[in-house]
Amino acid sequence: MNAEILLSKAYKHKRLFETVLINPFGYMVSGTYYYLSIYKRKNKVKGYSVISEDDPVENDALEAFEILVLYTAYANNYFSIGEKRGQLSTDYFFKPVSVINDYLINNENNVLAKGKNILLEYGNLQKDLKKRVIGFSNDYDHRILKENIITDQDYENLIEILIHVDRVQYFQSKTLLENFEVLKRMLAEMKETDIFGRLPKENKDFLEEFLKGKKEVEQSLKEFDQDRQADILTDNHDMNEIKKTYYKNGFEKLQRYKQDLRYPKQGE
Repeated sequence: MNAEILLSKAYKHKRLFETVLINPFGYMVSGTYYYLSIYKRKNKVKGYSVISEDDPVENDALEAFEILVLYTAYANNYFSIGEKRGQLSTDYFFKPVSVINDYLINNENNVLAKGKNILLEYGNLQKDLKKRVIGFSNDYDHRILKENIITDQDYENLIEILIHVDRVQYFQSKTLLENFEVLKRMLAEMKETDIFGRLPKENKDFLEEFLKGKKEVEQSLKEFDQDRQADILTDNHDMNEIKKTYYKNGFEKLQRYKQDLRYPKQGE
């Protein structure tokens, strides 16, 4: 990837007061790597061009644009939402489970036992998400950004991690809402039995805040149900069928992105 050559070509399509960015990865079509240049003004995207170090073939560049722009859009979504969600520590759920388990060894308490099981379910979902997020982010940082290349498989991997993020977000929200009153009683019981006092301050603060966001979770879940097809939200899901939904949504977005493509343009 020769950044100097690519920038000189990207600047040909720049407009007044715009900044130019070139994605750090290319996509190969017919033996040539194509790169997406992005034009921004006041941090808002104003347009795109598809460039290569060699003379581009317009049809190939248009084909590359579809993968490059969709990968960029989905990757932005992943890093702003998915990776952030994956960074949440499982200790926020497993430490309360641990102190409750210690208490239940010598005491019977159905409220604490029920709440503990809910936290455990939530924590296991988070554990699965963290594992997937760490794997994807490491691959992005240590392979894609070093090789400066994406493939069709990389695009598919990105779709898969977004599906997992969506599913964990949905089931975590659903678990919280369905068991909100149980968790509130669990927290009160933890304070009553002084289990709460055994937790580190960050865990105390998290539990308190965790059980204040019911309205936000309700709205998020409502929007989720409206925006995603039902098969994404079932336990017995078909990953290939879910991918088709994401590809369809990507194709619909693509029509909007093409309106901002400055070079090459369809039919020119």
